[in-house]
Amino acid sequence: MGKCHRVDMTTGKQPEPFPAQGPFPCLFGPYVIVNYLGEGGMGRVYLALTRDRHGEHLFVVKRFGNPRARFTPPQILENQARFQHEADITKALSHPCIARTFTSVHQGQASYLVQEFIHGLTLDYLISLMNPQRMPVPLAAHIVAQIAGALHYVHEFHGMGLIHRDLTAENVMFSRTGEVKVIDFGIAKATLLDETLTKPNIVVGKPLWTAPEVAGGAKPDRRADLYALGMLFWHLLCGENPEGHLDIEKPSLPSPSTLNSEVSAHIDAIVAKALHSNPKHRFQTAQELLDVVSPLIPEGYQGPKELARLVVGYDVVREMEYFNARVAEARPLLEQACPTPKPFSRRKVFLIAIISAVAALALGFLLFPGSHVHSVAAITPGRP
Repeated sequence: MGKCHRVDMTTGKQPEPFPAQGPFPCLFGPYVIVNYLGEGGMGRVYLALTRDRHGEHLFVVKRFGNPRARFTPPQILENQARFQHEADITKALSHPCIARTFTSVHQGQASYLVQEFIHGLTLDYLISLMNPQRMPVPLAAHIVAQIAGALHYVHEFHGMGLIHRDLTAENVMFSRTGEVKVIDFGIAKATLLDETLTKPNIVVGKPLWTAPEVAGGAKPDRRADLYALGMLFWHLLCGENPEGHLDIEKPSLPSPSTLNSEVSAHIDAIVAKALHSNPKHRFQTAQELLDVVSPLIPEGYQGPKELARLVVGYDVVREMEYFNARVAEARPLLEQACPTPKPFSRRKVFLIAIISAVAALALGFLLFPGSHVHSVAAITPGRP
């Protein structure tokens, strides 16, 4: 079993850096780091296990910094400051379709986030498993409506003008209980300097999902998120990666109905508007898009139930076995990270209650001796 320095994340002690990719499992404060999950330009992501009086819980721990990312020392400091700022923002976000950020730690050069772990599949992975089958149109509309609701919440959050900037098929997850979750809100994307967003050839997000005006150097706004959501809608309806259908000379996608006979001309028009090359001709708000997608969902349609059935049906058994094995390997370290609370017997509770009552009564006699004498006299027969 690998070794890692234990860190108290609630004190001022400087955290030790994570190993790049192991050995795992290892201790990190009240968490057992189960495994390395992946990395991006701004940091690395780990699966963490912890325990409280309600049982065991899995979380995602994100560590700022990636040695393979090429930034100058001043850029690293600037990016870390933005990482910390965005951590504070995302901790305030509370929406059922947004992965939660529970806590953040910033000590010296180390910054960490602890976020919700979603047991399920990413959108792109589920679509790849389903191929060549297509997702039912009502379910695709349900998923897009859920994401649009999350975008509307973020775009309107306290008038701050927040945007996702990197809404992709990899940043949408479906849980085994049928939840739609948008992940990575405002973390890696917002850590880049704002002024770089207006410079040519510097783009935040993946090129495939990037709105044309942003790819041309314009600063993104909420309509760039809606363009990405249009790409997701196309991806869900067609069951294929949009990249294989983009024309280099004219970057536009064929109508979904050409690949899925279940798609109507009305849905084609919705997707086309979301993907319009001119942001002025797109949907201007997430609510506007939500209003036209919602009627596509039949009344009484059980979207979460249908999505859960699909996710569980395609969840790969071998991957589940591997996941469960890694958690089982990490479990023995829990006693060091989170010692099991000693059981509190009923006898102790009874004794404490009696002692507390006697102490309260004694204190009353000491503070108000006269009142107790008069009370006794009032109920004693034969006294004048």
